[in-house]
Amino acid sequence: NYRLPSKADWQKMIDFCGGAALAGFNLQVKADHGLNLTLPGIVTGGQLREQYTAGYYWSGDEADEDSAWALKVSAGSDKAEFVILDKSSLASVRLMLEFVYFR
Repeated sequence: NYRLPSKADWQKMIDFCGGAALAGFNLQVKADHGLNLTLPGIVTGGQLREQYTAGYYWSGDEADEDSAWALKVSAGSDKAEFVILDKSSLASVRLMLEFVYFR
């Protein structure tokens, strides 16, 4: 089963990649984590914004009825940060595989 990562899932990846101060860079390069996040920008109000300068990746966690949390990484910044986006925004998706363990 695939699902959107939660904020907690993204935070684990941020911690694995050196913490919030370094993860923005580390998540954009090919490494053991396998993500290699790109910077496609975001569509808001029908306009493509921040193409090649930022990447926004949805989490599965809502902030409220009309918005949800996303991870933002930016060109020229080592930082990774959480932002709240309106649900009408078109941001990127990285799905994660949910492992099911049987006993």
